[in-house]
Amino acid sequence: MNAAGKLLLKYRSDIDGLRAIAVLPVVLFHADLTAFSGGYVGVDIFFVISGFLITGIISREIQNGDFSIITFYERRVRRIFPALFVMFFFTLAAGVFLLLPSDLEKLGASVVAATTFVSNIFFLRTSGYFERTAELNPLLHTWSLAIEEQYYLFFPILLMVLWKFRWNWKVVTSAGLVLSFVYSIYMTDHYTSKAFYLLPSRAWELLLGSIIALGVLPRINNTLLLEILAALGIGFIAFAVLVYDPETIFPGLAALLPCLGAGLLIFTGQGDYKTTVARILSGRVLVFFGLISYSLYLWHWPIFVFTNYYSVFPLPLAHSLLNVIISVFIAYLSWQFIENPFRKPGGKFYSNQKIVLFSTTAVTMVGLVVMGTAFWKSEGIQFRSVDPIIALIQNVQKASWEERERCHSGSKFIQPESACQHGSSTIPTIVIYGDSHAIELAKSLGNILEQENQSILQFSSSACPPALGFIPSGRKTCPEKNRTYTDFLIKQENLNQVILTAFFDANEYTNREELFLGLDRTVGELKNANKDIIIILPYPKPHYDVPSSLARLQHKFGSIDNQLIELKKYYADSKQNIEQIRKIAQKHGVALFDPTVTLCDKESCKLHDNYTPNYYDDNHLSSSATDRIAKDLLHQMTIKSSRLGNEG
Repeated sequence: MNAAGKLLLKYRSDIDGLRAIAVLPVVLFHADLTAFSGGYVGVDIFFVISGFLITGIISREIQNGDFSIITFYERRVRRIFPALFVMFFFTLAAGVFLLLPSDLEKLGASVVAATTFVSNIFFLRTSGYFERTAELNPLLHTWSLAIEEQYYLFFPILLMVLWKFRWNWKVVTSAGLVLSFVYSIYMTDHYTSKAFYLLPSRAWELLLGSIIALGVLPRINNTLLLEILAALGIGFIAFAVLVYDPETIFPGLAALLPCLGAGLLIFTGQGDYKTTVARILSGRVLVFFGLISYSLYLWHWPIFVFTNYYSVFPLPLAHSLLNVIISVFIAYLSWQFIENPFRKPGGKFYSNQKIVLFSTTAVTMVGLVVMGTAFWKSEGIQFRSVDPIIALIQNVQKASWEERERCHSGSKFIQPESACQHGSSTIPTIVIYGDSHAIELAKSLGNILEQENQSILQFSSSACPPALGFIPSGRKTCPEKNRTYTDFLIKQENLNQVILTAFFDANEYTNREELFLGLDRTVGELKNANKDIIIILPYPKPHYDVPSSLARLQHKFGSIDNQLIELKKYYADSKQNIEQIRKIAQKHGVALFDPTVTLCDKESCKLHDNYTPNYYDDNHLSSSATDRIAKDLLHQMTIKSSRLGNEG
């Protein structure tokens, strides 16, 4: 056995401390403590730790000739499954009493995915990690466990094959790290959600820990250099936790900082010399949180979801801190009475018989899959709630997304020649051009225009406002798409009326000046091509998912009549954005349409119209709302066109 192998036999309290540094920022980030806006990077730190520890164990046993796949998975089962399965059963039981049918249906599906360790793929297809709707799923956090288990399905076999054929572990794992890291950068730039959730773009983080365990990096004996590297390591992590936020393009290059920080702390703590940082990490408080870190990670998120479920707005700080305290308490109980008894020899539920362990695990997994499938396929046990208002609100989202796959440019760009035409089959003269806010409005306009034997084209692309040259975060293809759409419009003389609409909320963009410069370019080029343009001003923004929130409020309080957006607050929040758009319109002599005329009265804007939501999420209008807007918009366009004709 080599020196590196011997070192791995030693317990390292500083790694338990590092686990605390990983889990606490995650918990505090989920508690909405703004100081920890980048706390989600704790998951990446866990990946590096896991790669180091597991690779060390596997490589040592392979070299000793006593590695067994069965024994390896036995340890994984003892470590991962008991607390995980108990959390699953608790979540399902609590969900039956607390969740609305649609959310219980999603929970059932996610239990099936999480039990079979494909929840990262499931959540990729159903929600984004930072989206508000994701906050309602108690098992969202299991995506990271899925990535780890997928990694350990093939990694031990890879090491065994490399050892058998005398291939160099260090070279192969290092090459894998580089390839995965480059791939992660590419995917983050082009397909951010896939980069976030899928193993190939995350594998390098685990491999970073692996190469440290395999001794790829040369040992350092200079104590001053070790102190400097350790200080850099904790500094990198602190910077990511405190400076990053959900708008940071992640993972990609941004993930390098926390992962490198974790790697430096692991690397500098290997020898007999303990750096100042290592001694701090070995402190009793941090070690305690490190010991309960797995249970704390498992339990904190469902606790947060269930306690926040009926709250539309962010909870007070005191409530969030109480959630953290409750999570720590339950995590301690889980560690003490579930993790240890199953995992440690002599524990109350410890069994030396592998057949008992694996058969019990298999039966439990089947039971969870059956239960999850029952909730999923029964649409959340619909008989629990017969309130037609709740059912109506829940169905709004499904109806509003029907046209997305066929007509909207998401990951696949729909060329203007193939754009959807709504209305009659006549040659279109109108185009609606914008981001995802154009989808429902395009369909609503088409329904009205069809009655007049007219039609409209839909040019829309996710998170790409019609602003030439503007690059939103993580959307590097937007300039190319907008250039293509604008050039096409300029060349097509029959398309003489253009409606521009988007999520014109510059507060959501880091480069807000570029947004309006880009809009100015678009309007200028189209105006020079003699297009008749109308820009739709920003919609009032509710800041929370309207259909599900209204359903929960209706279910709990029996009324949603007081759910409004104050018009005064909307104007205050959107003042700068509206002024910028008005300046552009005035500069080029184009028309504006104010949606508040349709959606609001003199004091407030309703979130629902006779219990039909006006939004299908936290900012997109529902089809029922766009139906009303389409009438007023076409009326304004018709009046303007008639006036221009009379003047000519």
